[in-house]
Amino acid sequence: LDSPHTGAAIHLPIRPGTNVALVNALAHVIVTEGLEDHDFIAERCAQTEYQAWRDFILEPRHAPEAVADIIGVPARRIREAALLYGGAGNGAIYYGLGVTEHSQGSTTVMGIANLALATGNIGRPGVGVNPLRGQNNVQGSCDMGSFPHELPGYQPVTDAAVRGRFEAAWGATLDPEPGLRIPRMFDAAIEGRFKAMYVQGEDIAQS
Repeated sequence: LDSPHTGAAIHLPIRPGTNVALVNALAHVIVTEGLEDHDFIAERCAQTEYQAWRDFILEPRHAPEAVADIIGVPARRIREAALLYGGAGNGAIYYGLGVTEHSQGSTTVMGIANLALATGNIGRPGVGVNPLRGQNNVQGSCDMGSFPHELPGYQPVTDAAVRGRFEAAWGATLDPEPGLRIPRMFDAAIEGRFKAMYVQGEDIAQS
């Protein structure tokens, strides 16, 4: 049987702080080389917003040749990586804390999501945007519903049908209001509405 993998290995040792520049350069190549999944975009993307992103990403300043010196990787290698992902058929993106625990973390994640949307690599087996947790206990605690706005399995507490299923299984009435995330806990404490916090294994002052 043919391997489901390309067998190619491209490592781009970028300079710290250039994640967004790299993602935009990859997207620039995908768009200019005609690797967009137009059917997926028409069916699944917000057209006005997508066109605005596309116009932005087509600007010459995002070309690999324009950002290679900033990123610290030759333009041809950036192009090779973009063509490999854009032409893979099934392309999955995995990233870890090196992306998310960064001053550009949110912007990079949005750029990665746009890259997957442009190529139609969302919503079927073998594709997707897959963030990896720093520790297995973090993943498990979120899976089991420790987020303040979600029940086990990442199901929203604001959804009446979801709450109904859990209420029937647990024999309890659930509050439809999401709980507070850490920054809102401090805001609520200053306002006098939040009285106590139990912290285990987390440096909330630093992180």
